Amino acid sequence: RRNTLPPLEDLYLRVDNMKIHQALRNLLTNSLKFTPKNGKVGVSIRVLRIEESSISVQDAVGALRIEVDDSGAGINEIDQARLFSEFCQFDRNKLQGGGGSGLGLWISKTIVAMHDGHIGCHSKGKGHGSTFFFELPLFICKLAHSTNTSAQNAPLTLPTARIHPFNDDKSDHQSISIVDPATSSMPNYHPLFDIESQQNIVDHSCATEKKPLTFLVVDDSDLNRKIVRRILESDDTICEGVTIIEANDGNVAVDMVREWQREQKHIDFILMDNIMIDLNGPEAAQIIKNELKYSGVIIGITGNALPADINHFLVHGVAEVIVKPIKKKGLLDCLGRYIP
Repeated sequence: RRNTLPPLEDLYLRVDNMKIHQALRNLLTNSLKFTPKNGKVGVSIRVLRIEESSISVQDAVGALRIEVDDSGAGINEIDQARLFSEFCQFDRNKLQGGGGSGLGLWISKTIVAMHDGHIGCHSKGKGHGSTFFFELPLFICKLAHSTNTSAQNAPLTLPTARIHPFNDDKSDHQSISIVDPATSSMPNYHPLFDIESQQNIVDHSCATEKKPLTFLVVDDSDLNRKIVRRILESDDTICEGVTIIEANDGNVAVDMVREWQREQKHIDFILMDNIMIDLNGPEAAQIIKNELKYSGVIIGITGNALPADINHFLVHGVAEVIVKPIKKKGLLDCLGRYIP
């Protein structure tokens, strides 16, 4: 006998929205990279019964499956077996033009695993395109039955998100959006994750209005801070003017964020070095995210390209990790992914 799913309004995900955005962006970026200009890349989303999914989490009643389908180069069966390994690249010079670090899919796998999810890929072989997907466990939302229970009081290890059918007034499509129950009232949901708006995830060049941004650059090397400052000050494609403040240690960065919050001023981005003399970047990022409840974006910067070092940064709250040496295009592309 098949289990019947509750209404969508009664389901929720245990997710870090920013990290799930990153996992999806990595899949989209990978598909776009290997798909010719006249090809197609699409995103679909659906809800599965638990027996239809690869999820084996206690109390999960179903799964949210997100797929990225492309008409690109395709992948043979042997390569599919190692596709999500660190530093994995295929036909690099022929298909990628020498670009990419081979870490994008591995990072997506790490993020999905952090959420007790499952990630995979299907392809009929070279020349037949590919379908990348990941599944996240769905749970019954107690908030749907109790207006006195807040998301902050729910016994969860990750932030929660509700799912709800989302109708776009400008078109006739219907999609599923993920919303934050702590900030969104019923029934007027604010869509944080509208799959049909994938253009906003991939291409930020369509933004019509740029605003000034404030950056906190944290590094114990004067030279490294100077390099980042020059990159930010020499570019006007991602924002209209920058304010840059600097810290030479993790403890100093924590104090600066605390002081700016006290003065009710906002720091949009923190660029955080990994290893520093007093307090290292991952530990500083964790304090800023968890204790200070920082709502901006922290980008980790490291000279260690080992997967363990990158993963250590990710699990401490950074949105993404850049490997040194810092290059202008790589830094600006990274920042652009987090600017609406």
